[in-house]
Amino acid sequence: MSESKIVPICAITDERLSFTVPALFISIMENASKKNFYKFYCFIDSSVSSDDKEKILSTQALYDNCSVNIVEMGNMYHNCINRHPTVTNACLYKFAIIKRLLQYDKVIYLDTDIVVNSDISELYNIDLKDNYIGGVFNILYYTQKKNLSAMLQIPDIESYINAGVMLMNLKKMREDNVVKSLEHYIGQFEGSVDQHIFNKVCYGKIINISPKFNATISYQELYQLPEAESFYTKEELKEAIENPAIIHYTGERKPWTFANLPLSWKWYKYFRKSAFRDYPLERQPFILRKKVPLSFIIQNNLIKLGARLNEIFKLNLDYYQFFSVIKLVKQRNTSPVCFVIKSAKNNIENKNLLTLISELKNNGRVVFVIYEKGGNLTSEFKNTAHYFFKIKKLDIRVAKALKIFKHIILSEADCYKYAQDMTLGNISFLWLIQNSDIKDKIIKKNSVASELINESKNVIEGFDLKKFTDILSR
Repeated sequence: MSESKIVPICAITDERLSFTVPALFISIMENASKKNFYKFYCFIDSSVSSDDKEKILSTQALYDNCSVNIVEMGNMYHNCINRHPTVTNACLYKFAIIKRLLQYDKVIYLDTDIVVNSDISELYNIDLKDNYIGGVFNILYYTQKKNLSAMLQIPDIESYINAGVMLMNLKKMREDNVVKSLEHYIGQFEGSVDQHIFNKVCYGKIINISPKFNATISYQELYQLPEAESFYTKEELKEAIENPAIIHYTGERKPWTFANLPLSWKWYKYFRKSAFRDYPLERQPFILRKKVPLSFIIQNNLIKLGARLNEIFKLNLDYYQFFSVIKLVKQRNTSPVCFVIKSAKNNIENKNLLTLISELKNNGRVVFVIYEKGGNLTSEFKNTAHYFFKIKKLDIRVAKALKIFKHIILSEADCYKYAQDMTLGNISFLWLIQNSDIKDKIIKKNSVASELINESKNVIEGFDLKKFTDILSR
């Protein structure tokens, strides 16, 4: 087998997260090309048990075109200073990759709180030229940590990357003895174990790659800021949001602890195929109602929505003060309901909704209906719902605004794009699918819709008026 067809991939773990390693490897192989051979290297410390090692190694038996190798690190870096509240010194094993894998000029490094959605060889084939590493620009740090460049003593942070996904030029880093510089800064920067060090030492030798290769769940809004277009094209940002190659569950909330984390079901799907499938996970259950504060600025597509709410509540708000509407909604009604429909066309599904809205009104609920397109039932919806208005496009930013409602109901299977935006925005909703024929057609044509419908915990199929009103009263 020729070297050009080998794709080396590295991960790191200690005893706390060894159960997450196979899920990462399996996600890669489930989307891998049969033309390549994928060599996995898991760098582990002395705390990982023999049983866990065997379970990690067992992944290679599931696929013909991969191998799994354990790289024992013992207690290396254990006694180094750590200035991060949750990240352990095992992350420093990234430095050791440069010295240990001498047979490779280039490798991919991935954190284990990741799932891969496409063939990872696309990332591996990126030409790093004379750069040390390639990674995805960390827009959060750019927008919120303006003083970071001064702390790291580098000119700017316009190439600052998230170190959870890196394409590493081992050959160039060995030639320039980069390991010595990396190890020199261990423990010197508050709030980081390895990431600040990589960005300091490699400054000027970092290539920013497409954001789709490290689509961080919590950054979906940030990708839509004007600043993001300074670093990536609109097409690249759109792909990162709608079709990410790599999903990264950064932060303290992980898919193995929160069942309702956006896209956590993707990780869980791969975990269930691993040798750790019986590992006890203490996942918080899916929650229909979540107390999440509205914490962003209303703009662009929210102009019509904001103007209508100003009219509804007799206010004179600008859109920077829109968050205060939350309190007013609570004052007006304890449990407002918002229905999201594609159009008000004359069909049996929308007629069922009109019946449901009437029932909810009879029970004292205030009902909003938001739609994109007109239809024969427009006047009926206007007369039945308390508030009925059209919005140009429901995207993630608009979806976030809907958090003012306790209950959000998406109607019908063709709202799968809305469901994806809601999921990416970490917004609780119910998805009412009455028409099984439409559902089956959409699933056959669209893989995203298929995954969302099949994996979502919040899909209700069929129309049972009593059942639905009971759910909303919980």
